Amino acid sequence: MNCTRCDGKGSILTRPLWEKGLSTGIELPCDVCDGTGQVDEFYPLRVEQGEIFRKNRMGADLSLREFCKKYGMNTVRISQFERGKKLDLSPEEVKILQMYDKPPAAPKERE
Repeated sequence: MNCTRCDGKGSILTRPLWEKGLSTGIELPCDVCDGTGQVDEFYPLRVEQGEIFRKNRMGADLSLREFCKKYGMNTVRISQFERGKKLDLSPEEVKILQMYDKPPAAPKERE
C-alpha cells in the first residue's frame, strides 16, 4: 500500500528554508514509511487509533508534554504513536495508552 504522506515516492519536500538562503525545500526521507514509499495494511488503523488517543488526551486537558511527564513517557514516541507510526510498545506503555483509547464518558445530567 502506498504511503499517504509521500504518495509512494519515499521522500517529502520540506518548506523553504529562507534563513539558510534556500528558496526551495530540501528532499528528505518520508518519516511515515521510512523512505520506502510503502506502508503496511494496518497503517490506517494505527492512524485512527492515534487520532482517538490524541482527542482523548486533549479532552483530558493534557498537552503532549504534560501527558508524558505525568506518565514518565517519551514525547517523541507518543507523538509517533499519535501519527500512526509503527512502534514496538512495551507492556507498560500499552497499559497507559489504553486508559485513553475510548471516548470520554458523557457528563451526567443533573436532576
